[in-house]
Amino acid sequence: MRRNTSGQNGAFGLANLKLSKLKEKSIPRATAFMSDSIFVDTNIFLYARDSSEPEKQAVAGERLDELWESRSGRISAQVLNEYFVNVTRKLDPGLSPEEAWDDVETLSVWDPLAIDMPLL
Repeated sequence: MRRNTSGQNGAFGLANLKLSKLKEKSIPRATAFMSDSIFVDTNIFLYARDSSEPEKQAVAGERLDELWESRSGRISAQVLNEYFVNVTRKLDPGLSPEEAWDDVETLSVWDPLAIDMPLL
């Protein structure tokens, strides 16, 4: 899976992402009044970095922006690990390890869940 990440901007490539929308009903929208956390899979972060699939990139970027604004996004340590590996090794062009680590540090404010037996 080689993906293109060109055309991104901002610390995580999400700031001011303005691309065409897919159908609104395709993915539920997060809203500011939500109090529950929404777990985000690695693929959503990868799509936000993947300019080879502009429709998926647009939707992923919009949803992540909404989760940042509502402060309702949640991830796990495994998601951070998967993101780092895939964005540095599988996306084409990918991120440097330093750029990917900057993303991981940015995403760490989402209070990553540890994968342990109680969680399982």
